[in-house]
Amino acid sequence: MTTGNTTAWRLRGRVQLLPMPESLVLRLGQRTLRIAPFAEREEQIMHLLAEGVTDGEHRLSGDGGRAQEIFNLCRDAGFLETAPSDTGLTDADLARYDRTLHYFSEFETACGPSRHERLRGLLGARVVVVGSGGMGSWLLYGLACCGVGELVVVDPDVVEASNLNRSILFDEADIGRPKVEAAQERLRRFAPRCRVRPVQATVTDAGSIAGLVAEADLVVGAADQPVWLIRQWLAEACRAAGRPLLHPSGLRVGPFYLPGQSACPMCEWAVQAEASPDFPSVVERLRRLPRGTSGSLAPWASVTASVATMEVLRYLGRLGPPVTVNALWEWRPDSTSAIRPLRPHPGCPVCGGEGRDGTGQEDL
Repeated sequence: MTTGNTTAWRLRGRVQLLPMPESLVLRLGQRTLRIAPFAEREEQIMHLLAEGVTDGEHRLSGDGGRAQEIFNLCRDAGFLETAPSDTGLTDADLARYDRTLHYFSEFETACGPSRHERLRGLLGARVVVVGSGGMGSWLLYGLACCGVGELVVVDPDVVEASNLNRSILFDEADIGRPKVEAAQERLRRFAPRCRVRPVQATVTDAGSIAGLVAEADLVVGAADQPVWLIRQWLAEACRAAGRPLLHPSGLRVGPFYLPGQSACPMCEWAVQAEASPDFPSVVERLRRLPRGTSGSLAPWASVTASVATMEVLRYLGRLGPPVTVNALWEWRPDSTSAIRPLRPHPGCPVCGGEGRDGTGQEDL
C-alpha cells in the first residue's frame, strides 16, 4: 500500500478569498480575517499557504517577516489545517476523497479525531441496507460515494420497469435481474473501493436478519413492507445486537435508534396506538388487503435518501449526534421540512421506552 504524505499546514479548502481595495478578506463560515495591506507580495504568500507549508519552512523566512506574520494570523484564526506526515490512507484515497477530507476538517478540534481518522472510520465501516428500490438505490449510491467501506444489500425482488422512474442504480437492461446483483454491479463500477455483498432474501422476522445485524456497524431499513412489521423486526434485531438503526421511508427519516438510549421506530406505533385505540386493528386489516401502489418520484426518493445518508455520515464519521435521534425529519408537500420530536414511549412493543430519562446523545 502506498501511504500518502501531506504537508504540515495549508489553507483550509473551504476558505473564501474576497479581494477588497488594498486588502484581502478571508471568510470561513461566520469567521472572517482581513489582511492589509494586500499587494503582490501578500498574493504570493497566499499561494504558498494554499499549496501547503511546514512550520518554519524556508519559504516563509525572510521578506521582513511578512510571510511568517500572515502565516501566524491565518493559523491562529483557524484558517489553516494541519496534516500528519502519515495519514494511514492511500494516495488513491486521498485523491478520491479530497473534498470529503476538506469537509471533515471543519469538525476538527484539539482533542477530537482528525479528518483522516474520520475517513478511515468510514472506509472501515459495514452498513446493512434492507431494501434497494427507489429510495434504497439512492441511499446505497450516497453511502458508496461518501466512502463507506462495505455495504450489505438485502432485497428479495427483481428489477421491474416501474422501478426506473426513481431508481438510480438500475436501467432497462436490468429488468428481470435481482436488484441486489444489479446494485452490486453498478456500485462496483462507480466505487471499486466499496465492498458490496448482495443478499437476495426476504426479512420474515427478527431472527431472519439477526446474523447480518450482529456483523454490522449500522443498519438502515429502506423497505416499507410488510407495513410496520418490517420496522418492528429490524428494531428487535438491532436491540438484541445493540446496533444502531435508521429507518427512512416515504417523505421522512427517523428516528435514529440507539438501543437503550433513544426512541426506536416502534415508539411511533405506540404514540399512534395511544391516540387511537383502533390503530392496531386498522393496520392489521391493511396488511390483509392486496398491496396497493402509491405514487413516487425520483426527487422524493433522492431527497429522503440524502437526508438519511447525512445521518449515517454524522454517526460513522463522528461529526455529532444525528438530528433524528429522538426525532423524525419530515418533508412537507410544499417542499419545506420540519423536525418532529419522538421520545421513547413506555408502551412501545420493542424497547418499552428505554432511554426516556436521557437524550440518547451523550456518547456520540
